[in-house]
Amino acid sequence: MKHLLSILLVVLVLISCQEKKSENTANVKIKVEGLDICEFDVRRGFGDKNPFKVNMENGELLLEIPNVTEPEYILLSSMEEGTHYGIRFFIEKGESSFEGKLVPNEQYPKHKFIKKTKLIASTVNKIDEEWNKKQMDVFKRSNKYFKEYNREEATAYSDKLRAELEEWKLNWVKSHPNSWFSAYQVNTVISGGSDVAMHELLLSYLDPKMDNKQVRSMKAKIKEMKNTDVKLEDLIQAKNVHYKVDQTYKGSDFKNVTYMSAIEGNKLCMLSKAGEFKIVDANGKVESSFQPNSKSPATSFAVSGESEIYALTPNYKIIVKKHRGREIKKQVVDGVACVVFDAKGTEKKRFKFEGLGAASGAKFMNDKLIVSDCKTSRLYIYDAKTGEKKSEIADMRTCCGILDFCIGSDNQLLVADLGAFRVQGYKLNGEKILAFGQRGKELEQFHGCCNPVNIGCLSSGAIVTVEKSPTRIKIYSQDGARLIDGVEELVQGCAYIPMAIDNKDNLYLASPDKGLVKCVSVKS
Repeated sequence: MKHLLSILLVVLVLISCQEKKSENTANVKIKVEGLDICEFDVRRGFGDKNPFKVNMENGELLLEIPNVTEPEYILLSSMEEGTHYGIRFFIEKGESSFEGKLVPNEQYPKHKFIKKTKLIASTVNKIDEEWNKKQMDVFKRSNKYFKEYNREEATAYSDKLRAELEEWKLNWVKSHPNSWFSAYQVNTVISGGSDVAMHELLLSYLDPKMDNKQVRSMKAKIKEMKNTDVKLEDLIQAKNVHYKVDQTYKGSDFKNVTYMSAIEGNKLCMLSKAGEFKIVDANGKVESSFQPNSKSPATSFAVSGESEIYALTPNYKIIVKKHRGREIKKQVVDGVACVVFDAKGTEKKRFKFEGLGAASGAKFMNDKLIVSDCKTSRLYIYDAKTGEKKSEIADMRTCCGILDFCIGSDNQLLVADLGAFRVQGYKLNGEKILAFGQRGKELEQFHGCCNPVNIGCLSSGAIVTVEKSPTRIKIYSQDGARLIDGVEELVQGCAYIPMAIDNKDNLYLASPDKGLVKCVSVKS
């Protein structure tokens, strides 16, 4: 009898769990006219680094999302035959549907996109549509002005429109303090920002009794920022650090450099887009060069204390997919290999790194090799002798396929966290210990869509940051941020700018068109 009761109890628990799971599940029926078979990656929010895959057949799929306790932003994306398909909308638990149509992309005629035709989903989507219409109106009016007026007038008008839009958003939040969408929008600002006082003010516009994932995320972010934000005068001891462009340096021949690092003897090791390595002396003379025998060019490298070059090269494999009755071969990344060379190009050893999706940057710290990965938004710490992964650090906001870092004066890892418009500092164990910077146009701030793209440390402890579009090279010391005058525009748009600092604290910057630019210290 006891045994029977035990079995009955287990069954009741399982039924209860199943009912609870069903209660919090979002079932989304998706139909896309003109799209037959397609594999989508599904992300639960922009920050989801672990998407799951679903397959569309005959233009339809049923998407089941478990544990939906409040509205969520769902993103479906797919790369099919070079074309990007995307679907985005909010969901809540229960039944919902999305209908779309595959239509030509006016901006890119060879591509197509999924246009929404009907959406029966979360009520949050109606609010989101109102916001999107407001933003699109500003975008269209701004673009029209740029076509009809000069850049200075158009920029001023665009800034005015954007300020009006931000005021409209703020007033909407203030008038809807209990809305989940208000919390979502405030959290979006806070997660990508760095002004603690402003964040606390924004949070105060929400109902203090509101408790959901968005609010909890905001409070945690503000608490973390209060614990890690530092003043430059407390972080950096260096003073009166001045630099200028060395006009005598002949570096214009070194074009298409994709990554570089200092090497013993005040020399540079450079990697070209084609995968060739060059060792160059302080006067710009090439001492040696070599082209590794690999199937694909390296994306980054690190130089050890023994002047060995650890080249990081993506491995590829071919996968076969069936699409509309035919097979399609697709090349995908299959990990990253590390090949070790001496300065003359003689191969010493090789191994494969675990966990890496892309090697964006690499540096040595004693017997450890640290690699940044823009795909996973992480730093990975490896044993330099064996390639064994020791640990990883996750918390970066990558953008434009860029993520680099440097080793600070106290052996901390300083990350150019461009998506957050910050410099973040970590211990090797992943503990965040410092941060500074925020988005803005002022000299001490980081401008554009995402910056800084690179970071370095001088022997004095001063920190160098690199911004793109427009190019700004700044040196942070106790005196604040100081711009290096005379550096012309190095790249166009969202692009990485390689930088290296030699043993004499000379700075080298690489431009695909202008070659190498050298900056030297000057006495004030």
